[in-house]
Amino acid sequence: MEVHTFYRKYNSLKEGEKFLPIEVPKEATSLFIIAKELERVRASRRYLEEREVHLLNIAEDGFNQLEEK
Repeated sequence: MEVHTFYRKYNSLKEGEKFLPIEVPKEATSLFIIAKELERVRASRRYLEEREVHLLNIAEDGFNQLEEK
């Protein structure tokens, strides 16, 4: 399932349905918990992608400083 498909289906549920437990092989959860966990994961991914760009920019500046010496 694609993330956008999950959110489309999740947002179309009635409020009470979001909290109903569902059966999964290894853990008991609900669609609400999955939605919150996806939000956390996606926020972490955005942060890490931005952090990667920031660190690479610093590294590039560092390499440029070394080349100037």
